[in-house]
Formats: sequence, C-alpha cells, structure tokens
Amino acid sequence: MKTGGFNWVRLHNGAKHLSCWYFVEPEKNQCQFADREIQAYRDNHLLLHDQLGVCPGWASAPQGRLDFRNGYAKGYFTPLPEYEHDFANYCETMTRRYKGMINGWLVWNEPWLPPLLS
Repeated sequence: MKTGGFNWVRLHNGAKHLSCWYFVEPEKNQCQFADREIQAYRDNHLLLHDQLGVCPGWASAPQGRLDFRNGYAKGYFTPLPEYEHDFANYCETMTRRYKGMINGWLVWNEPWLPPLLS
C-alpha cells in the first residue's frame, strides 16, 4: 500500500474483524484484541481510521431467533436498549487501548435497526 502512495487504512469490511464489537467481544465480557495485526499496520507506517460498531449476537435483536450470524448481515443490527451501556464500554475500551495507534474513529457505519419479528 505504501508503495502505491497510500497512507491511510480504513478498518472496515475486510478488516472489521480487527476491531468491530462483534469480533472483539463475541461473548459478553470476553474480549479478543488484534494488537499484533493493528501493530503490523503501524510498523508499515500506515495511519488507521477505525470503526466502532458491528453488534455481537448476544446484544442484538436476532439473538438466535433469526440466523444472521453466518452471513454478510451478522452484527449489523443495533444493540438492544439494555445493551447500550455495553456498547459504550466497548467504545471506551477500544479508544483507550489504541490511543496513539488508531488515528481516527467512525462510530457505526450504516447501523441497521432490529428486524421486524413476528
């Protein structure tokens, strides 16, 4: 990327597994951080723009009633109201952990509302 003149990487879509909530906290209070991978970008002198979002199944509307966990849509639903404080905790954890490593933050790209369930 640097050879091509690119200096910024947006951790979204192909790299969302590095920092999006769905992947960082797949089980409540059990975080998995991608420190090594994020450091690799920095070691190559790339600046990072990251996304805070993508809801884990335990905090979103489908919660096993509809199987969105294995497709493109997994994680794109907003958290249920009772899990909004968990989202805030995730945001605080990520911004503190990667202060000085991630240069900019986007809060939730195109959040989906919970699906209508009958």
